Amino acid sequence: MPHLSGKSLGQYQIIESIGKGGMAEIFRVYQPSVKREVVVKVLSPTLHNDPSFAQQFTQEVDVIAHLQHPQIIPVYDFGQHDEDLYIVMAYMRGGTLADRIDQSPQGLPDEETLRMIDLIANGLDYAHSKDILHRDLKPNNILLDEQNNPYIADFGLAKFTEGKLELTNTMMTGTAAYMAPEIAQSGKSTKRSDTYALGIILFEMLTGKQPYQGKTPYKVLSAHVHAPIPKIHELRPDLPEAVQSVIDKALAKEPQARFATAKEMTAAWRLAMNSPRPTPALEELEKARPQLALKVTRGYLAVAVVVLALVGVFAVSRFNQNPRLAAQPENPTQHIAELVAGTSGHPQWTFGCLGSSDAALLDLDCREVRVAVENRILPYNYLDSCVLAFFA
Repeated sequence: MPHLSGKSLGQYQIIESIGKGGMAEIFRVYQPSVKREVVVKVLSPTLHNDPSFAQQFTQEVDVIAHLQHPQIIPVYDFGQHDEDLYIVMAYMRGGTLADRIDQSPQGLPDEETLRMIDLIANGLDYAHSKDILHRDLKPNNILLDEQNNPYIADFGLAKFTEGKLELTNTMMTGTAAYMAPEIAQSGKSTKRSDTYALGIILFEMLTGKQPYQGKTPYKVLSAHVHAPIPKIHELRPDLPEAVQSVIDKALAKEPQARFATAKEMTAAWRLAMNSPRPTPALEELEKARPQLALKVTRGYLAVAVVVLALVGVFAVSRFNQNPRLAAQPENPTQHIAELVAGTSGHPQWTFGCLGSSDAALLDLDCREVRVAVENRILPYNYLDSCVLAFFA
């Protein structure tokens, strides 16, 4: 709406445009009568081609303006200036919940999520008690003040675009991600459609990601209808197992299977969050057991190989240096046995199938490793078969 830039809209002096969507453009303006900054949302002209639209708009917003709740953005004024229909609301300086989620791509802290979702649920249930639906609940429509408190904005405004998904792709972008399956199928909203959207917001606050995604808005809507409910533990394995049952009910495909109210959903989620959580240290230990055993086994085998290598090298060296040994005694393993005989000085010979040999007994950290020789020519030295079983 470039014709409004730098101009006035009735008594409101436009400062700057701060947002734009398929149904409206938002301006930060100054209200001289009370000396404050407010927000003016000017509806797109494409929404009021019907001559009766202005009257319908006035009647609907009159109801919304009487919603008095701490978590609902107050509507100060509404009206028409020339051809432009507008709504005047409080100005929140903390940005949107969407901004806050973008700052925490792995999910908000659980305590912050718990506090915010409770406050949002209070405001949503209050509006439902007045038979007012939101129809477009999403993080962009939840504004934050400077203390990070959430306020629901744009109650009822989606009614003017309901059933008109073909208007623009822009309108669908960002909102299809929060539409309940029944909206995608029939275009009709209910209170449980709003609580479904709140369940999507809860999932996103916990994980930093939307549960259903797609390259186009229509593919996202199809996922809401047909795709299975995602497993939140694939993104947040630290959450209690009971959280999944809350997500399953909040995002149920059939409206009657969902929570009846927003507070019922948040109460169930609070209870689930207080249930036992997985023990990461124990889980990681269980996962690491096979690798740990393999590392220990490899360590023992490495020690045995080093011992054999040292014995073999020493034996070959003695054999080459000692003319008596070079003459090859009657027993082909005698020269090796003499080198590892130990203190007793009485080696026991081992032929064929290996047995015990006091002469070739080594102690490695209180673990016995039997070393036997089948042939004096390396590398035909080998470990006793029972030692291999022990290491394996």
